[in-house]
Amino acid sequence: MNLQKFPSRAAWLKARTTLGASEAPIILGLMPWEAPLSLWVRRKNATALDETRPMRMGKAQERAVIKEYEIESGKAVKWTPNTLVERSVNGFTMHASPDALADVGTLLVEAKVSANWDAWAGDAPPLYVQAQVQAALWCLEMPLADVVAYVAGRDLKIFRVEADAVAQERIIAGMREFEESLRGDEPPWKLIDGSDNTRSALYQLWRERRQAEGTCARVEALDGDVAELTTIAAECKRLEAREKEIKNSITAAIARERVDAVQCGGFRWTLKTQARKEFTVAASEFVILSKTKEKK
Repeated sequence: MNLQKFPSRAAWLKARTTLGASEAPIILGLMPWEAPLSLWVRRKNATALDETRPMRMGKAQERAVIKEYEIESGKAVKWTPNTLVERSVNGFTMHASPDALADVGTLLVEAKVSANWDAWAGDAPPLYVQAQVQAALWCLEMPLADVVAYVAGRDLKIFRVEADAVAQERIIAGMREFEESLRGDEPPWKLIDGSDNTRSALYQLWRERRQAEGTCARVEALDGDVAELTTIAAECKRLEAREKEIKNSITAAIARERVDAVQCGGFRWTLKTQARKEFTVAASEFVILSKTKEKK
């Protein structure tokens, strides 16, 4: 294993020109925080992902997580910041940057800090972490990894991950296809999903490729879908108006009967006073109609 060490984080970031193991879960659509199309646009424009405060804080805590792992496991651990390993197979090259190595460099140690307890409640790390670790093991040509997670600020969890040749084959195939798409001008349209990151990436593509203000393309294949959407929207608007009409009738019935609530349609309907929050508008009160299911 040819572990390259760089003098600074800036030099390390500059050296990461190939796809990395940390990008595998994004490419496979497993990463909760970034969509594949968003990564494609970033890679084409050579722009880095803006680090959020949780990302910075998590990275700062990784050394402490590794130290705690060293204490609990009894293993001698070598911390490996700003390092990089590349592997090339059949024209495809990727890199991995191990957090640390143990057992005299034969065991990968991957540190994670997460506030999401549910994601780490099972017997294995979340899928996006597994994809990253499998890609890293492939690149490092190592058989085992320990994923060490400091979860919800109170628990240290250690997961043993073994190299899975079948999973690695699928991961590398997906990354190879993604890399090939980066050589052209057309993004991998099949990677489009409904996430906010994808919508943002599509808007950026549209803005960059637009030739003149006001240009328009007709897509007849979508005529039927748009007609259906218009019908649904009209029906929703009608139902909203009808809902308001029914609720007004219920409110009027409460006032007419001079009661606190009325029972109808299997529900108990009550008027409640609710305070508006000061940070949205001037503090005030408004009345809402609420319902509870009648007990049988």
